Formats: sequence, C-alpha cells, structure tokens
Amino acid sequence: MIWIDIRNDEYILEKKYTFDLIFSSIGIEHRFLDIDSKIENDDLIIYYSPELKKKYSNNYIWIKESLNLFNDNYLKLQPNYSVKKIELEESIKSIKDIISIFSQENITYLQEDNGFKMLVDIISDIFFMVTRYEEIICKEKDSHERFQLEESIAYKFNFLNRPIVNEQIELFLSILRKLDEKIEKKNRWLNKEFVFFLSHDIDSIFKYKDKIIKTIGIKILREKNIKDSIKLMSNSLKVLLNKKKDPFWTFDYLATLEEKYSINASYYFMCGGETGKDNYYNINNKNLKNVFKRIKDNSSEIGVHGSYNSYNNFNLLNKEAEKINEFTNLVGIRQHYLRFKVPDTWNIQAKCGLKYDTTLGYAKYAGFRGGVCTPYKPFDILNREVIDIYEIPLIVMDGTISEAQYMGLSPNEAIEYVKQVIDRIIEVNGVFSLLWHNSSLDKNSVWSDWITVYEEIIKYSIDKNALAISGEKIIELYK
Repeated sequence: MIWIDIRNDEYILEKKYTFDLIFSSIGIEHRFLDIDSKIENDDLIIYYSPELKKKYSNNYIWIKESLNLFNDNYLKLQPNYSVKKIELEESIKSIKDIISIFSQENITYLQEDNGFKMLVDIISDIFFMVTRYEEIICKEKDSHERFQLEESIAYKFNFLNRPIVNEQIELFLSILRKLDEKIEKKNRWLNKEFVFFLSHDIDSIFKYKDKIIKTIGIKILREKNIKDSIKLMSNSLKVLLNKKKDPFWTFDYLATLEEKYSINASYYFMCGGETGKDNYYNINNKNLKNVFKRIKDNSSEIGVHGSYNSYNNFNLLNKEAEKINEFTNLVGIRQHYLRFKVPDTWNIQAKCGLKYDTTLGYAKYAGFRGGVCTPYKPFDILNREVIDIYEIPLIVMDGTISEAQYMGLSPNEAIEYVKQVIDRIIEVNGVFSLLWHNSSLDKNSVWSDWITVYEEIIKYSIDKNALAISGEKIIELYK
C-alpha cells in the first residue's frame, strides 16, 4: 500500500485533490495517513512538507513543498514563479527535462538509502495548472470575455506545447518504480498507447441557405469585389436549386472518412442562442435525421455545442441540453467560441447533468492550456470541492493553426507542428483532442488547401496506433 502523509494541514483539501488526480492518472491505489492507519513493513510512504520529518522507517518519497503557492497570498495574488527547465539524468522515454514552476532547486530528485527526495513541487505545479488558478486571479479578458493566452504562464515561459502535468506524473512514476518495480501504470486505452479524440463543432449546417441575400450583400459592401460576389451568387443559386451540395454540408465526407479509419468521433450540435454569434439552424431539420442516424450507426457521439452566452447561464444551457437530449443520451459539450469561465462553467455544465466538457483550449494557440492531456475532474478553487464532471482538454483546433490572426501556419508547417504535439502525447499515454469544423471542409474557400492537412493528421494518428474513440467512450474507459 502507498500511504500519503501531508504534514502541513493548510489547504489540505487542495493537496489531497492533487494527490488523488496523480494516482488516478497512474491508476494505482493510495491512502492518506490518519491516526488509525496501520502501516505494514513493505508499505511505501509519500511525505509532502517543506522539511523532511520521517515518522516511519519504510521506503519513502519526500516531495518538498515550495510554499510558493499554498501560503498567505493564496487566491489574492499571482504566486511567485521560479519557472525553469531541469535536465533529467535519465530520460523518461523521450522526455529529457522537466518544467518546474515553483521549486527553487536545479535537480529533480536525490536518492538516499531507502528513499528519494523529490525536489520538484509537483503538488503545487499540478494544482496550479489543472485548476486554472491563474484564470481566477487574472481579471484581463479578451473581447469574448475569455482568459487571454498572453496572460498565461505557459505562454510567457514557452511551454504551452508540452503536457507538463503528465510529464511530472511520469517523473513521479519513475521514482515509484525505483522503489517498487512491480508498480505499473494502468493502461486504460485497450492496450493502445494513446487516444485520438476527433470532434466536430457544427456551428452552421448551411453556408448559403436562408442567408443568401445577406451574405452577398455583406460581401459587396465590405470587399467591393464584384467578381467574387458574382461567383458567390452563382454557387448560392446552384445550391438553392439543388444542383450542388451546400459546401458546409460535409457530413457524408466526415462519416465516410471516419468509417474508413474506424474512428468514433464526437459531433457537437447547436440548438439555441440569443446573440448574433449563434447561427440558429433548425436542429429538427429533416436532413439532420439521417445525419444523426449515421453518426449513431458508426458508434459516434452526438453532443451539445453550447451557444455563445450559455457558458455563464444555467437556464440557457439547460434548455439547449434538454433539446439535444431528445435525439440522444447526452453526455458531452463544447462551448461556442471556446468561451469559458473558471470554475463557473464547469459547475453549470455539471448542474445540467453533463458528464464531460472539452472546451479547455486556446483559440489563439494549439497546445496544453492546463498542461494536461488526460481527462480529469476539476476542482472548484472558490468552493474548495471537486466538480462532478470530467474535462477532456482541447489540444488542436483547425482555425487555430491556420488563421493569420492566430498561429497562421502554412499547411506543411501545421502538419509538422501537430505531429510533434501527437508525439508528446504518446509519450504520456494521453488524449490527442482535435477539433475540425464541418465548415472547414469547404472546397470553394480558403479551406481548400487544408483538407489534405485534416486527412494527414488523421492518417498519422491512426498509423501511430491510436485508439480513435468519442469523448463519451473516453470517459467510460477512464473512470
């Protein structure tokens, strides 16, 4: 048995949550020491404290608490960072160094006769990242009331492209194994090394229908480009006369490709809203019935794409969730425009009965917003309790890698960048979450060159022996 001895009782709930998250990720049992604990000779003790004070002669790991997060300024100020990259003496798979946020040390651990001193404060680091502590402290928001990428510690210190939480857990696991070689990480992914989680936000189902005049009028007024407007009008009329498929109606292509590679994907449909950012398509559209059937026949998932204001409005989101529930047993959600308020949005989603969210990513940059690429239950910092919903972090979105206002990569650059991200996820047995909109497969638009990028990312993931399943199935396996 592995016992955990937390010497400093301040912020005990926060510390216990983090240990639970770590051991849940590894998939091994642990217990917290109390006055009734009965320790056997072969038990392992994990101490967490600023100074090492052993109570038992058992094999041990001491994790040195830095006191740079859990102190008198907790939730009052951004904490004191001492972010550094610490080289590993022994690589863990292909991980050659560890990012440390709060520790002052320049080495990761020291070995003693029957134990190890772990000098990276993984408890503070992991808690800070996964709870999105900095998003509560920082009051600066963008035009969509979102936490700004530029304010994040991961962006400032250039580690947004690394799942540092999972890497720190791998370091901890490697030390555990030095004390007990029988300890093994649980494989939750049916003996696959990682998961490919493909999802589609269905912002609009039609490009032209119901808004042809408005679309053309806006284009003429904004761009004063008669040639493009005539082309737009021609394509629109062909669609309206049923001589051509609407370019946003790409469901056959999506399903065929997913069937080819045995992918169970997740489709998030909108069914409400109250702003101009919401697209108001009819979820009861007769053509969508066949789409829903094919999604289900492929063992894929139908989820809800929460409208623009629903991230902060229980009544609005609950109404939308109830509507989607008419078509499926609703489990998952992604918020429109990736709008998210920590911890409020998680609490609203959980109150609506949703089982997982997959919004937590940046629109501006592909990577690891919370430093993590495995599912986890969030912790409500303000109410000091675990929230009954899972987060499956979003890693890559189509517009993020392609659009000039964001990363602005070329197709070839995007493929190489995403491959590197996937390789890092494989190292920690994580979940590669890719969002690709149905509207981003429009062959008559700037997206025409990106269809091959989409296909190449899929092929690379499958060739790397991914388990390609929906968000719903991910949560079933991870519990």
